[in-house]
Amino acid sequence: MADQNVDMFDDDFDLDDDGDLYEEPAQSTALVRKLRRELNAAKKMIREKDSALSSLMSDARTRTIKDVLSSSGANPKIAAFVPADIEPSEQAVSAWLKEYGDVFGFSPAQDTDDRPNGSVNTDTVGRMNAAEAFGSPVEVAGDLENMILNASSREELQALLRNA
Repeated sequence: MADQNVDMFDDDFDLDDDGDLYEEPAQSTALVRKLRRELNAAKKMIREKDSALSSLMSDARTRTIKDVLSSSGANPKIAAFVPADIEPSEQAVSAWLKEYGDVFGFSPAQDTDDRPNGSVNTDTVGRMNAAEAFGSPVEVAGDLENMILNASSREELQALLRNA
């Protein structure tokens, strides 16, 4: 509504660079007044676009930080506490999270590079070796299934199950 009041007096008053109203000199021509109005309208449009751009950049930064936190296994709500000077990149946010994650109760998972042989997990290899050593080969399991299905009596089935 205030803009409408200013627009009503556009012929007599204009805004200067600071946004203050000033009176148009008497010798100004209609062309100068029209150009000044166009300039003020362009400045207003630029301020609105700058505001929208700033808002979009802030939203994109927040979304990127939340995505990095989620992929790290941290609560995305921690994004509200990431300082503004931290770059919204995976490396920068991960470094910040490693440094300050304990404040939020987050402990980063161990890197796979710390394990012997790169990404090989020795516990998993041990379980695989035990399964290979003590497990039944696929052919034997299939044969056992056929023998169970082809058992003709209860005693034969129990003997198969005892021996398996």
